[in-house]
Amino acid sequence: MLLTHAHIDHCGLIPKLHKEGFVGKIYTTPATRDICGIILEDSAQIQEKNTEEENRRRQRMNQPLRKPLFTQEDAQKCMPLFSIVEYTQSIKLNDQVEIRFVDAGHIMGSASIEVWVTEGDIVHGVGKKTKLVFSGDIGQRDTPIIQDPTLIADAEYLFMESTYGDRLHEDTAGKEELLLKYTLDTYKK
Repeated sequence: MLLTHAHIDHCGLIPKLHKEGFVGKIYTTPATRDICGIILEDSAQIQEKNTEEENRRRQRMNQPLRKPLFTQEDAQKCMPLFSIVEYTQSIKLNDQVEIRFVDAGHIMGSASIEVWVTEGDIVHGVGKKTKLVFSGDIGQRDTPIIQDPTLIADAEYLFMESTYGDRLHEDTAGKEELLLKYTLDTYKK
């Protein structure tokens, strides 16, 4: 598994996947692994609590009980599968596949992933190397604390996250002043 970042819509079902038999490596950045350790356990705790409350209601109504998608124990058990990849470090997964993570500038540890797939025998001229890119969520430039996204020069295939692809982001100039204004307004109230 190649994991771009630790937002729940990208990593949230890893414990369930592991519980159902997945035992492969999960390649990701150090920060993503660390954040996953926190949010997956937190997600499991919320699921367990909500399922317990729902089951009390279902029991009163003689309905079948439910189980959470995964438990805190399941979240803990999947963590050893995480394999760390530093930004710009090339990793050969096998003879045909090589990967490299680059900073996506979205959240701490987020990455776009470059994947090179070799088909045939390139050395003897009967093969082909194809580059695929998985964008993950891409951040904006000039954001405090987070590095700017790394620009990727080329790819034969691009798989791009497009949740906000149909709109322009608002201008970030003046956001610090707005934060200060709202903080002071709230303090005064």
